[in-house]
Amino acid sequence: MYMKKFFTIASALFLATSLSAKVVYVATDGNNSNDGSTWDNAVADIQKAYTLANAGDEIWIAGGTYTMTDGSALLVDMKDQVNVYGSFQKGDASIDARVRPDAVNKPYEFDNPTIFTTEGVTLSQRPFGRSNTTDEWVGAILDGLSFSDMATSNGKLLFLQTGVTMQNCIVKNCGGTEIIVYFEGNGLMKDCLVEGCYSLGSDKTKFYAVRLCASAAFKKINNIENVTFKNNKDGSSLHLYNYAEGNGRSYVKNCTFDGNTNYCLAFKNDGASTPVLVDHCLFENNKCATAANTVGEGVVFTGNSASAVAITNCIIRNNENTAAATADSKNAIIALNGGSMKLVNCLIHNNKSNRLNIYVAGHMINNTVVNNIGSVGAATKSMGDYINNIFVNNTPTEGNTVFTADSESNIEFIYNGIAETDVTIANDNAYADYYISGIDASSFVNPTSTAGLVTNEEAVNADFSLNVSSPAINAGLWNYDGYDAYPELYVGYIDGTEIHDEAVAAYQKDLAGNVRVEDGKISLGAYQGAKTTSDIENAVLDNHSAIVYGIVGAIIVETEEMTNAFVYDMTGSLIKTVTINAGSNTIPVAGNGLYLIKVGNAAYKTIVK
Repeated sequence: MYMKKFFTIASALFLATSLSAKVVYVATDGNNSNDGSTWDNAVADIQKAYTLANAGDEIWIAGGTYTMTDGSALLVDMKDQVNVYGSFQKGDASIDARVRPDAVNKPYEFDNPTIFTTEGVTLSQRPFGRSNTTDEWVGAILDGLSFSDMATSNGKLLFLQTGVTMQNCIVKNCGGTEIIVYFEGNGLMKDCLVEGCYSLGSDKTKFYAVRLCASAAFKKINNIENVTFKNNKDGSSLHLYNYAEGNGRSYVKNCTFDGNTNYCLAFKNDGASTPVLVDHCLFENNKCATAANTVGEGVVFTGNSASAVAITNCIIRNNENTAAATADSKNAIIALNGGSMKLVNCLIHNNKSNRLNIYVAGHMINNTVVNNIGSVGAATKSMGDYINNIFVNNTPTEGNTVFTADSESNIEFIYNGIAETDVTIANDNAYADYYISGIDASSFVNPTSTAGLVTNEEAVNADFSLNVSSPAINAGLWNYDGYDAYPELYVGYIDGTEIHDEAVAAYQKDLAGNVRVEDGKISLGAYQGAKTTSDIENAVLDNHSAIVYGIVGAIIVETEEMTNAFVYDMTGSLIKTVTINAGSNTIPVAGNGLYLIKVGNAAYKTIVK
């Protein structure tokens, strides 16, 4: 009876709120003496509209330019549970009536945009914020608004704090001393453009165009999806900062970082229970100089994490670190300093650094790294795993080898498409083996023509999926000591920390969305590639199965009847023909690497140490 009474009261309150909810209208030709109840009675500015709105109400703003100046009425004091929609044609009767010429590719562009501006004047006050900064909000939406040519010396330009969803918005050519757009918990930014933001502070490195912060006060994470960061300057375009007290899973999905001259995505993830997923993002044409005499900074990714960060299915191309080489700098394109940070199923090509292209303390699994200028280095004291990657035509800049690991790095480097002579691992206890040879430019459908930076057109039109004849097809490690190593063992378990609940699903598809493990086989690199007649199969020979596997210096073939075995190297050359008997047969081979073996009417592939 008590519960029934409770729900009756709650329902009544909800119904009362819904019935009393209203729209407050704003237009450039409005008047603040109006009540805002219709387009004809619109008020003149958003701050006045907020004073007329209560929880459950909406504010609709007609297209036009709204100029903000210093003064007592400047601060837009936002309200919880009041949603704001802009870019209406005056007279529109629904939110869906707003016209977007290309809603799929540019959801933030409207035919009749609502623009807030200071016309380049730097204000001493914060344009948008909250007077109550201690209470956690239920939620509010900002939709269809443009913030253009705005600047403030008051720290944060858009102080959204908790519970705000910012969608279909533009933030362009805005300056500030600290942060342009700030979320502090339960925030979501999606379908937005952030372009040309810059620092007004004396320390340009401590500036963030967008900052997602899971603070100690609210302990809630924030997410971001389908946001374009373009031509931003100073500090970082996106900064992900989770305090140690933070909880929850954070993601960055389907974002584009293009032409920025700052760090694209910076991590300061102090929370042990705040795993992060960065999935299906594009990083191209970004160019900046990392700070002098720093080890762990990169143009595309930089920073550290105490909890698992999975960077999956991303394309990283045509980026440049212009920093001068110094003894204490790594000048990376990608710098992942946490041991639980993973790079999986990514395509990394035509980037340029005079030191390291990639600097990793964690793990690299199934990445295609090709035509870059700059070496790949394991971070000092790293215990990471490097498995199923392709390294082709990269110009080394660190010790004259493509991959380096120092004497304090106890790593595992196996089943990678790279020549053994291109690898330097100084720690004798590190495990390095199973080099897959024969992978070159011909392994790809349409690679770029050279290492280093190329035209944007060439980069976009390149295709690094695998040719059907590529030695990388089905050459990777999947099953290990009876366990399915992918993703549970080598991409789920390896960091020993809680992973993002969507990360395992992301691992199970390649960069093109194909199933990652196909018929019990996995290819090297970011693409699963096409199947060939050399796929590993337990083919049937007169109702008996053959078993083929490699050992040191030989290939073992087990079958239940006499037949012939033909052994090919990875160039396709026949190197040996052997008559094998029923039972176990040992076929010696001269060198280690990947071999194709035809037994009867079936083809197999195996690796010899």
